[in-house]
Amino acid sequence: MFDLYIYPFGIQNNIEYSNLSGYFVGNVQRKATRTRVEDVIVIRFTPFRKLSPDETTTIDLLVSQTSEKYYKTKGPITTASKLAGDFFNECLNRINVSKNNQAPIIGSLHFLVLNKDDLYFLHAGGATSFLFSKTTFEKFEDRTYGIEGIGIGKSVHFRFFHAKVTPNVRVVLSTRPPKTWTTEALLSDQRLSISHLRRALIHLSQDDFEAIIIQLRPGNGSVHQLRLDSSELSTSDESEKDQEIAVESSIDSKSDLQLETIEKPLQNTPEIRKKEEKEFLELIKNMNYSDSISDSQEIQIDNYDQGDQVGQTDLQQLDFFEQHISVSSPEGETTQVKEKSEGLFISGEKWQANTPEKKKISRRKERGNESKGFAIFLLRSRSFIYRINEKYRNFTSRIRNSFLKLFNSSSVESENDPNSLSPSSMLMIAILAGVFVSAIGITVYLQSGIGSQQKELIANANLLVSDALDESDSQNQILMYDEAMRLVIESENYGKSDSVDQLKQFIQLELDKLQGVTRIEVQSTILGGLDRRIQISRMGINPNGDLYALDSGTGRVIRMIATRPDYVVDTTFNCGPGKYDEIIVDSLIDIEPVNFPNRLNTSLIAIDTRGNLLLCIPGSEPVGIQLKRSDMNWGEIKSIAFNGFNLYVLDIGDKTRDIYRFKSNDYAFDLNPESIFASNIPENLAGSNDIAVSQDELFLIHANGQLTRCNLFGGSTQSSCENNIGYGVIMDGKTRENISVLSGTQFDQVYLTLPPDPSIYFQDVIGKSIYHFSMALNMQQQIRPNLNNKPLDLTSELTSFAVSPNGIVHFAYGNQIYFGYLP
Repeated sequence: MFDLYIYPFGIQNNIEYSNLSGYFVGNVQRKATRTRVEDVIVIRFTPFRKLSPDETTTIDLLVSQTSEKYYKTKGPITTASKLAGDFFNECLNRINVSKNNQAPIIGSLHFLVLNKDDLYFLHAGGATSFLFSKTTFEKFEDRTYGIEGIGIGKSVHFRFFHAKVTPNVRVVLSTRPPKTWTTEALLSDQRLSISHLRRALIHLSQDDFEAIIIQLRPGNGSVHQLRLDSSELSTSDESEKDQEIAVESSIDSKSDLQLETIEKPLQNTPEIRKKEEKEFLELIKNMNYSDSISDSQEIQIDNYDQGDQVGQTDLQQLDFFEQHISVSSPEGETTQVKEKSEGLFISGEKWQANTPEKKKISRRKERGNESKGFAIFLLRSRSFIYRINEKYRNFTSRIRNSFLKLFNSSSVESENDPNSLSPSSMLMIAILAGVFVSAIGITVYLQSGIGSQQKELIANANLLVSDALDESDSQNQILMYDEAMRLVIESENYGKSDSVDQLKQFIQLELDKLQGVTRIEVQSTILGGLDRRIQISRMGINPNGDLYALDSGTGRVIRMIATRPDYVVDTTFNCGPGKYDEIIVDSLIDIEPVNFPNRLNTSLIAIDTRGNLLLCIPGSEPVGIQLKRSDMNWGEIKSIAFNGFNLYVLDIGDKTRDIYRFKSNDYAFDLNPESIFASNIPENLAGSNDIAVSQDELFLIHANGQLTRCNLFGGSTQSSCENNIGYGVIMDGKTRENISVLSGTQFDQVYLTLPPDPSIYFQDVIGKSIYHFSMALNMQQQIRPNLNNKPLDLTSELTSFAVSPNGIVHFAYGNQIYFGYLP
């Protein structure tokens, strides 16, 4: 981790000042969420006009509230910082609207987050940041400023930047910095002290400006505020090197650094903390010291509970000052801020208040705080050791009693057979074996570095999310989010947590927005799911709502009857391989619901690989039919479709490719087959995926994603087919464009629904979604289920789907089936 050494200042009319408005720096707060405990933030709002004292106070309070918003927000750093920025902009808009008779307050926003060695930048309204060391220089800039600044509209375009930091890195924050701040000018001298950098920025600037200089040094996440002293203003050029050395040496002195340090609060509740404070005060009073305690120390201990609490949030932007003093601005205005009675000047010398009484109080509080922290450490250590000893005594007592019982019960057996092992010896061997195995397992686990691998995956995913938020091209954003999602899913192999789930949900939400996905809530079709050995490959729905699912493993069909609130399996339904009269039916490969009245009351037609039909009837035995073969015999039957008059069979064999039509003939299907193609059979028919048929149209999905539509002409022997008819997509919300193949998709199943909402649906196995089109092939929506809190993850494959005419859609993932309602 790093400590932050920070110096805010500005130049106006050649006068330097350090009380900047809209400025906050701090670390974790008491009510922060767990994922924010290691974050150190810096917020700087730079107004584009001069603010009145009341406006300055309002902005400072708003910046402080924005910091609280960040620390209470869960999720990745980029998400929390963006939400905090939106919060600031929304509040600033309300202030501007409420004061419509005054000039609005607009400006730029810097939002920095330091997490270990990762530094995240959020910019808006023309904010600029410089990051450099002795060898590197980076400039992060947002060029959208002026009237585009934050505070003028409801939506703000934030830009994210990221950098890996090392010790002694310097960061400079400014808005509309002078053009003379170039790489060559800032790196011309390798001395990188804050004092030298401040003078270099001033010498390079001809215009007024405001800036914040930050230096990172190894530490524990504390923040050190630097202050300008009078000697720095009058320093001659000859003494600059000496003062620079003084800064560096003073920064290395830990005793001086703690005077203006934001310490991390204890990670416990206020009730526990107050109880521990009272306990350690009583402990100190009862202890016997070899050295006497001074009167001032006794007063500090006795009156500690009545003193001010360090680190409480005030209305001003800095929460680590204790005493009120007046700071004069260059314009002669006086602003009340809270400051400590001691600190560090930027030159390295100590600064202190004019009254000796304040200095004495500060030293006494400092010693009291140090004693308090050490006493709490001793108290916790003693309590921890006591608990460990107590548990060890109980454990040894139970083991000793168990051994005594075993020795007493086995004494007779040991005397009869002195060469045999007693039960107590065997128990000891078993315990030692378990201890050795556990030790080996723990060693292997620790050496494998599981925790570090997961952190690296999450860090890379966060970087991709940051880059995606900054990317303008939607296709590149989708690729970045997809890769980030892959990394997050891979990280879950090393363990799950709330922060990982929040990051995954955020990425999924952004992907849905970019891809135009309609995500619907679903519930289990069968409570508890089907048998784990079942793999659903095809589904269909009857008008009465019954759901049929084909198990590719057994080749059988499962019937599910709609109840409330879910479905139940009809265990009496028989539809699968077997001998039916003289017809032997193999494993079924495709099914088609029968949505028309018929003499057999059949509700489903199924087919096997040898062209044998099975008419399945609820409550009765199926009827087997052997279809008549063509002259070419069967090649590879892929799919069937039925429109009440004719059965269509798709054969995708290389030599037998065709779509055959079998007339129903009152569900006898006993006539010779006919090809729907008048002459030339399409070459790309081989390897096609699926067919679906309405009253007068047949749709064929090819392996390359192209779509063929055939007009059936009322069942005549010749059909007119149009290849590659394309898909209608509305581009930019304005014009319809016909696209041959939807990029990034692979359609493997097609499904038609009857009135009142006749539609055509396609299953995309890549995106694991359902595409909804009108019968005119105009895209309506892309549908995906919300699988949160389901026994599935994003890697589960979508194996089949079915849609009913009344808007119920079912999704199959292997043996798990879920259903929801179309919007």
